Amino acid sequence: MISGKDLEATIKKIAKIETMGSEFLTSIIFEAVKEVLKEEIKKEIKEVFEKNETAKLLLQKSVKDLIKSKALEVRAMVLAIEAFLEAGLSALPEDLKKETYKEIANYLYNKFKEIMDQGMK
Repeated sequence: MISGKDLEATIKKIAKIETMGSEFLTSIIFEAVKEVLKEEIKKEIKEVFEKNETAKLLLQKSVKDLIKSKALEVRAMVLAIEAFLEAGLSALPEDLKKETYKEIANYLYNKFKEIMDQGMK
């Protein structure tokens, strides 16, 4: 026979599992509703831009500006990396510096080739 204490513990575990399942289901439903609302909002916004040529042109310009700013950000990071490499390599002895430059060039070439190959797929 199950003791009162064991029965109570079992009931508490079952209630906890049920609560967790209910919370999980609720969160899934809320996420689904949010996704449906997002899609409806996107549709409404697209319709507005299709009807308003000025707004559409401004949006296109903003997208181009955002792309340009991201490209400039990447360029700035590359220049910063180049500056740190230059500073670090200038402290090396000449023979080690040449070898290190070759290794870095090979590494960058391989990475660039990898990126280009992925872009061609």
